[in-house]
Amino acid sequence: MTADLLRREIAARLRAAGVDNAAGEAAELLRHYLGLAPADLLMGREIAAPVDELERAVRRRCSGVPLQYILGEWEFCGRRILCREGVLIPRGDTEHLALCAVDYLRGRREARTPLVLDLCCGSGAVGLTVAAESGAGAVLTDIAPEALALAADNARLFGVSERVRICKKNARTDYRFDREELPPCAEGTEQPYFDAVLSNPPYIPTEDIATLDPTVANFEPLLALDGGADGLDFYRILAARVPALLRPGGLLALEVGIGQDADVASLLRAAGFEQVSVIQDYAGIGRVVRGLRAGG
Repeated sequence: MTADLLRREIAARLRAAGVDNAAGEAAELLRHYLGLAPADLLMGREIAAPVDELERAVRRRCSGVPLQYILGEWEFCGRRILCREGVLIPRGDTEHLALCAVDYLRGRREARTPLVLDLCCGSGAVGLTVAAESGAGAVLTDIAPEALALAADNARLFGVSERVRICKKNARTDYRFDREELPPCAEGTEQPYFDAVLSNPPYIPTEDIATLDPTVANFEPLLALDGGADGLDFYRILAARVPALLRPGGLLALEVGIGQDADVASLLRAAGFEQVSVIQDYAGIGRVVRGLRAGG
């Protein structure tokens, strides 16, 4: 059997099961389980019978399990990041949140190491990417033990563990940080500690949860999805609480759901943030709302 024939057979099975990007996911499964590169598919490389692990993976995907959970990894901002069931899957839209912070930190003129806070960190994709790309220290918080454990593993994978602290905190209520919860780069500084606060909080309106794609609604954690009646619960809290954590001129950047950018931008302006703006995602949808704390 050739690699391309196997890819087409797997893609047909996925398509019959309702997978949208069946061809792309089939190729990703072959890369992961058989080590096949795109060139192997094009050149008609002969392969032995599929391995049992690949067959189990195809069956799981046909049953609706997200591909990222099956592979145990995904790409985020050019890096492979670990994924596990029970923790929100990193998505391409969220890359804009991380890159917004990287651009901001690279534009600073201070000699000291900046410090970033990632609230509702999930896998750690945002905060760890910013730490790795900018050289910043980072504090990552989440309420879910599964997310905290995965973020710690990803910090080791990214090689930034020494500059990162991971804390269990409730983003609805807990905005106090003890000195031992901060990385070494915060030594000798006083509150407010953070140069940037980032968050991809739960933002799906409660009544919309049941209408989500089954791969999201049935497998990804409800805790990371439900943003309250209008989806804006966490943004109201963040707009009110984050200014006390940010240095003057510090960045607050938030991922938002479709159609929420104007409302969240208004919340930031009402809270006194300056230079509030919206960053669009790859589809031209307002995806990140950013603002600077007054006084910088």
